[in-house]
Amino acid sequence: MVGINGIGHFLGKGGDLSETLARHIDYVANLAGIDHVAIGLDYVFDTDELIEYLRSNPALFGRMRAARRRASSRSHRRTYATSSPHSQS
Repeated sequence: MVGINGIGHFLGKGGDLSETLARHIDYVANLAGIDHVAIGLDYVFDTDELIEYLRSNPALFGRMRAARRRASSRSHRRTYATSSPHSQS
């Protein structure tokens, strides 16, 4: 997974920010595949605030972790099924 950050400083100087962001997404999609591109449009400047938010919303982040585990499990099964030396063609 490759994350593309939406902050202009990380994307380079000059040009239209939207166009630059799209260009970066396209580059990574062509390099690693569209299933391996993530877009991060947030940026944390105050880590204490983030930590407090995470602590005050445990149920929200518990559901996110469970969904991530389910997705990872499906991905693992799909990879195993297509690359297993025991699978028949």
